[in-house]
Amino acid sequence: MADPHLPLLDGMAYVTGTAQFGADIHFPDMLVAMIVRPHVVGGRLAKYDATAALAVAGVKQVIAMPVPTPPWLFQPWGGLAIVADNTWAAMKGRAALDVTWDHGPNASYNSDAYRDELLASVRGPGTTYRDLGNIDTAFAAAARTVEAEYLVPHLSQSPMEPLVAVARFENGQAEVWAPTQNPQQNRTDVAKLLGISEDKVTIHVTLLGGGFGRKSKSDFVVEAAYLAKQVGQGRAVRVQWTREDEIKHGYYNAVNAQRLRAALDDKGAVTAWHHKTAFTPIGGTFNEKADTPSADDLQQGVTDVALAAPNVRAESCRAAVHTRIGWYRSVYNIFHAFAVGSFIDEIAHARGADPRETWLDVIGPARKMSLVELGISKLPNYGEELARHPVDAGRLRNVIERVTDMSGWSNRKGRALGLAAHRSFVAYTAVVVSVVPDPVRVFRIDNAWISMDAGMIINKDRVHAQLEGGLIMGISNALYGGVTMTNGATDQTNFRDMRVARMRDVPRKIHTDVVVSTEPPSGVGEPPVPPVSAALANALFALTGTRLREVPFAKALRF
Repeated sequence: MADPHLPLLDGMAYVTGTAQFGADIHFPDMLVAMIVRPHVVGGRLAKYDATAALAVAGVKQVIAMPVPTPPWLFQPWGGLAIVADNTWAAMKGRAALDVTWDHGPNASYNSDAYRDELLASVRGPGTTYRDLGNIDTAFAAAARTVEAEYLVPHLSQSPMEPLVAVARFENGQAEVWAPTQNPQQNRTDVAKLLGISEDKVTIHVTLLGGGFGRKSKSDFVVEAAYLAKQVGQGRAVRVQWTREDEIKHGYYNAVNAQRLRAALDDKGAVTAWHHKTAFTPIGGTFNEKADTPSADDLQQGVTDVALAAPNVRAESCRAAVHTRIGWYRSVYNIFHAFAVGSFIDEIAHARGADPRETWLDVIGPARKMSLVELGISKLPNYGEELARHPVDAGRLRNVIERVTDMSGWSNRKGRALGLAAHRSFVAYTAVVVSVVPDPVRVFRIDNAWISMDAGMIINKDRVHAQLEGGLIMGISNALYGGVTMTNGATDQTNFRDMRVARMRDVPRKIHTDVVVSTEPPSGVGEPPVPPVSAALANALFALTGTRLREVPFAKALRF
């Protein structure tokens, strides 16, 4: 086994302030650009007056940006760029612009109405992707049934460092500095926009300042490259996004609705499982006509769930594209884990059984599940070989047993505990959350435990850090997550109305556990997030008796 305490090579730079992030890049005589972008996806300039903007001291130019066309990924977003000597002048110039927009067809998009559309979708027929046995016969013979619907809104990545990129263009060559997760794609997109070959584009990657999938898109990088070419003379141009820009013009995680049903026999065993889900697929960012998910989308907590029920059906339902959809930390595992993890707890309550016992019963005995046993014809498996990374019910059972042992589950002494588990990125994670009453805001989280089996671990300290950070992000998603849209435009603007978890929201203590394993290594950064929201919802049910089936929880809890 590798040394689990490898040195943190960049640690000294972090603590001494010498680490170089995107916003740290500076060149003499560098210009700063701020861009006013369409409020609605597909919108464009109708008319504008730049007179007041050009009158602002320090403003040099107002430049029209390329008009984006579908598909929406990796392009500048149109609008107008204010190019100035400094950031303040660029901000003041942007505020002085007089702009009229043609918002286009997506101006009819309202998230409240869309929520109802998705619920109607999962209540109707869908396309079957997983089919085992005969659920119709099983439900007809059931002693009782359990059913529930779950909702999760768009989520915004909102990394700590807002988007920023610096570019220069000289002698037919482009050079860009950016906190990017996808420099290869950036290179391709810059070359395409500027009409040059890729060998004439250089991308320098700075430290990320947080990404969570947002900085895998090229839009902010190509904006800087485009403006550098327009300014010319080899002069560096920095495109700076604000927090408001970040939230208003994000690539959000898809909004989702799910409907789950289970058939129970007279002994409480689950004889049938029916799962329906509706969400805008990642493919909708590449093709605005796409309205059904791919096998890659559905492997994230639908087709790869370990179930012992002899009758299983999973269906996807239609969801039209109205805004930008993109990768978010753990992507569609977030809402599928919330629904499945909450629903198993609901089954436990219906059968009058302990949630841990019910989880283990629903999963079934330790085994490596074949495609036939899963009821599917193929599983993308995150690009990994299924023989090397099978759906392993034993590993999922193990992290459940470990995390419940850590938390003292068998001797709860009146504590309100919630349990959930999930497989994602071929890793296995289980979470227990403990909540206690609070006189001001209903509850507080006093402890949380998280166990993960990610196969062979090279740097254990980094994995523990990912577990802690992922758990906190999961709490933030559950309590406050989400952006809403009215007339196609994002309602939220900053952390005052797109809230994230504060110190008072996170556990008094987080307990982490990493399984020592010789299995092939798997994902680490994303798997800690998905089961957290269900574990918290289940703990709150144990405390209050109220089921929370819609994110964000703060809305129902009124804080």
